[in-house]
Amino acid sequence: MAEHAALLWVDNSNVTRCRVMPMTRFAQSRGVHLTNAVQSMPSMYDAALDSPAGDIVMGPDNLTSPLTYDISAWLPGAVACFGDMKKHGKVWDSCSRSFLRRQELHLRTQFHMRATVGFELEFQLLKSENSANVPVDQTLYCEVKALQGGVSWRVLQEIVACLQKDLGINVLQYHPESASGQFEISIGHEPLDAKSKDLSLVDAVDQLVLARQTVRGIAAKHGLHATFVPKLREMEAGSGAHIHLGLRDIQDECKNAFQTRPEDARAFVAGVLEELPGMMLLLAPSINSYERLRPSCWAGAYACYGFENREAAIRLIGGVGDDGECEFARADHFEIKATDATANPYVAVGALLAAGMRGMKDKCKLPEPIAQDPATLPEADRPALLPQSLSETINAFQMRAPGFWEHVLSESYCSLLHRLRAAENEHYGAMTREEMVQALVNRY
Repeated sequence: MAEHAALLWVDNSNVTRCRVMPMTRFAQSRGVHLTNAVQSMPSMYDAALDSPAGDIVMGPDNLTSPLTYDISAWLPGAVACFGDMKKHGKVWDSCSRSFLRRQELHLRTQFHMRATVGFELEFQLLKSENSANVPVDQTLYCEVKALQGGVSWRVLQEIVACLQKDLGINVLQYHPESASGQFEISIGHEPLDAKSKDLSLVDAVDQLVLARQTVRGIAAKHGLHATFVPKLREMEAGSGAHIHLGLRDIQDECKNAFQTRPEDARAFVAGVLEELPGMMLLLAPSINSYERLRPSCWAGAYACYGFENREAAIRLIGGVGDDGECEFARADHFEIKATDATANPYVAVGALLAAGMRGMKDKCKLPEPIAQDPATLPEADRPALLPQSLSETINAFQMRAPGFWEHVLSESYCSLLHRLRAAENEHYGAMTREEMVQALVNRY
C-alpha cells in the first residue's frame, strides 16, 4: 500500500518536478498551490523569468478517483499522479498539459479525427570512472555484446518489467543503439491491456514522462546515470526522442485516415512540414540539440519527407508496396525524427497537431517525397536544412509567431518560451563544450 503521492508536472524547460504528500492528505486534497514562477524557470537554475507574484493550483484530473501510477520500483512506497494547472479556477495559458488537451479536442471536434502517438526513448547509461561519467560500453548498433556480462541487461530487464507490470506501458521493443552505452526503448500508442480504451494523447505523454523517470530511477539503483542528452560525444550518434504520430478517421470506425481520407492526411503532413523550421524551438530547444541535428546523421536535418527515409525530418512509415512503389494512402503513420528529450513532450505533440490542423484547414500541398539522403542531391535539388543552431531556431520561431504560434499557444506563452530559450542560449553558449554537455547531462 502506497504511503506517498507525488504530483508530477513538466515545466517549459522539460524538467520534471514534483510535490509529495502523504496518501492520507492526498485523499482529501484538491491539489497543490504553486507559484506562477514554476513554469518560467530555465533549465540551468531556479531563477524565474516571470513575476513571483501570483498562484496556480495543480490537481488530479479526477478528484474523486484520481489516476495514480505505481512508481515504487524507483520511489519506494509512492504513487505518481498528474494534473492540469489552473489559475482563478480556469485553465492556465502556461500549462503545457492543457495545451495538448486543447489541440486533441480541436482535432476531434473540428476535423473528426483522432490522433495516436508512440515514442522512442534513446538514452545512454553512464558509470562513474575517475570522477567522470563514461559510457558503460563501446559497442555497436544492436550488438549482442552490449547485453552480455554486464549491468546493462539487468537494468533493461528491470526497466521493462516496471514499465509493463507496474505502469501498464506497452513496450514494443528495446535494443542497443549506435553510440557508446546507448539503448532504445520503444513504447506504443495502444494500452498494454487490449480490453482498455485507446490512450488519449495526454495519457500517452504522461506515460512517456513516467518512462523516462523509470529509466533514470532504475539506472540509479544500479549505480549508473542515465542521460537523454541529445549529443554526448561529437563523433558518435546522438539521442533523439522520435515521435510516431498516426491519424484515425472518427467518421469511419476509427480506421487509418491515411487510407480513408488521404487528401486530408497529406494536408496534415504538409502543414507539419511547412511549420517545422519555427517549430524546432518546441521540438529541439537546447543548444546541444543542434549538434545532433546534422546532415547524414539519421537525425532528420532536412525539411522534407520521404517513405522510410531516415534522413528526412518526416519519415512516412509504410506506404511501400511489395513492388517497391510508394503510395501515400498505404502509409500507416509518420515519424518526426528531429525532436529530442530536451523538449517538453506535451508542447511538442500539441504543436505537431496544431501545425497539421493548419495544413488541413489551408489545404496545404506536399512537395515530392525525397527517396535518398538529401545531402547527396545536387544543390539545386536539395531541400532546405532545418535551423542549424538554437539562435537560428529562435529567429525562425519569432518570424512565425505573430502569424501562427501566438494564435495557437497565446501571445504570453510564446513570449515566455522565447525568453526561456534565449536565456539558455546565452548561458550555455558562454561555456566550453565540455562544460555545456556536463551541465545538460546533469539535467537531462
